Amino acid sequence: MALATQPVAGAARFDARARRAFLDHLAMTANVAASARAAGIAPHLAYATRRRNAEFASLWQAALTEGFARLESALLAEALSAVSGKVSDATLKSRAQKHRLGLALLAMHRASVRGGGKAARFALIKSYGEGADAEVRRITRPVAASLLVAVNGSPRPSGWVLETGGWIRFAAAPPNGALVTAGFIFDVPVRFEGDQLSVTAFGLAAGEIPSVPLIEVRDQ
Repeated sequence: MALATQPVAGAARFDARARRAFLDHLAMTANVAASARAAGIAPHLAYATRRRNAEFASLWQAALTEGFARLESALLAEALSAVSGKVSDATLKSRAQKHRLGLALLAMHRASVRGGGKAARFALIKSYGEGADAEVRRITRPVAASLLVAVNGSPRPSGWVLETGGWIRFAAAPPNGALVTAGFIFDVPVRFEGDQLSVTAFGLAAGEIPSVPLIEVRDQ
């Protein structure tokens, strides 16, 4: 599902019209960056307004909740739709796994961007793409030394710990509606594609570097 919008003309300032455009798009996509573009502003301006304006923060939260509900409904509808034509068992199994993973990751994404006043543990995720077409990846092997955590855009150098499996646990839960974000680099486990590697002494002497195909090993 993709949503085409036209940016609000002349919305260099985040005025009432631009805010409506931003919130409407957020309610459709749950995507802050895309919503900012639709409103004709930079994302940091939306975040800054959210921190300063309690009413806008409340409207943001309501729109984001609606956006997640829409995405979840669309993904569930796709998962329940009948498959036409002849499809192999392997393809059906892969399709089912994709939808189960998508719904699970969407649930984690929804929790990870919203402090609930009670939730103190958040899963690390990374999104590729936008809206319903985005691929959400669960991060289980972050590099601890690279991890930066923020709440509502304010860095949190302390008050949390990194747990095994890519989970952040706060000593005190972020306030209700708080935006929890993180920056990090992460490791990806791989294996060799085959059991053999073709290398010749002549090729090595000539400075040739053989191709070494690798395959990512996904966590179960």
